[in-house]
Amino acid sequence: MADSIREPIKLSNAILLSHHGSLTVGKMLEEALIALERMTHAVHTYFIIRTFGKVIPIPEAEMERLQEIGHRVRSI
Repeated sequence: MADSIREPIKLSNAILLSHHGSLTVGKMLEEALIALERMTHAVHTYFIIRTFGKVIPIPEAEMERLQEIGHRVRSI
């Protein structure tokens, strides 16, 4: 299992493990908890969207732009 998360955890502070639940990390426990809350909110939002029909992904260019904004905000 450790080998399967080695790369994904470098890219994100929260991942879902099939049949095992979630894993979040942070420099402090509070950061890991915040990551867990964010992931829980995202999963809940996804579930609600699925109840209304097809999920339409955000275009790649827009996703990159949003990630860049997120990186700038986190570095403040």
